[in-house]
Amino acid sequence: MSTVDIPLLTIAPTTSHTHTVIFLHGRGDNARNFAGSLAGSPDSHGRTLIDAFPSFRWVFPQAPTRECASSPDVWPQWFDVWNVRDLSENENLQVIGLREVVPAICRIVAVEAALLGGAWERVIIAGISMGGATSAHVLFNLNLPPGKSLGAFLGFSCRLPFAGQSLVQMRELHKSGNAPGHNDVLRYTPVLLEHCIDDPLVRIRDGKVLRDALREFGAKVEWKEYQSGGHWFNSPVGEVQLEAAYVFTIVDQCPSTAPLVKSVNYFQISLIQRFQIQDMTTNSEIPALLNFTEGIGTDWHGVRL
Repeated sequence: MSTVDIPLLTIAPTTSHTHTVIFLHGRGDNARNFAGSLAGSPDSHGRTLIDAFPSFRWVFPQAPTRECASSPDVWPQWFDVWNVRDLSENENLQVIGLREVVPAICRIVAVEAALLGGAWERVIIAGISMGGATSAHVLFNLNLPPGKSLGAFLGFSCRLPFAGQSLVQMRELHKSGNAPGHNDVLRYTPVLLEHCIDDPLVRIRDGKVLRDALREFGAKVEWKEYQSGGHWFNSPVGEVQLEAAYVFTIVDQCPSTAPLVKSVNYFQISLIQRFQIQDMTTNSEIPALLNFTEGIGTDWHGVRL
């Protein structure tokens, strides 16, 4: 099986490192632009996302640049798709890229857990659009010791490639030879999926297919949908206290990971409600604290596979 280089853009914690968020960008975007959209936008109090979570390390993998099989275009994309209007058409094309990048992302997760002393439950994986779809397949194939899980999986405006197949079939698609024989990662990793009803690219019904499949595979999924926001994050109007009830619901469901899950969901609230996030197509100056590296060399910020 072929391997790929996954360059990483990282933001180091400013206090003692407690958690890591691995956040995958969408098709056609890049790690630098996506990270800048999150890290460079202050809230109404002048705080950035980094200010709100000083103990978090942020990792933004960069998707490979691939030629599109159905057009002369070249895109940064985790995997290729034949028809964006009918994502099931020529679906086998998608598995080529997934087989390359999913093992690479699994390796990145392992490196980040090692930096936290083997605390897998303090590593959060997140993704938007194709990054979320890829992250779901990472969750399916992540081979952790029985009973272990990640801190959370957060998916925004995403779908499920090869929907309708069983978990065993999903894993067989990758031919990795290292897929787990249990579903503990799915059972014990809290999942939050968000989708906007007016999303013109990934229809909300496709997001619901991902939700239902994850639940069928044993995951506990919280689903949030919004009237507006398009193919991006929703910025709902309302009091933070209204979202707090949702946070405590998650904490009650997962008492063993309550401190972590509370942090994860506060991160989600800050990201969605309190920060004015720029559209992914805009270019903005990236803060100097971003560290863009590739290759494993002497700098563990980058992972070469």
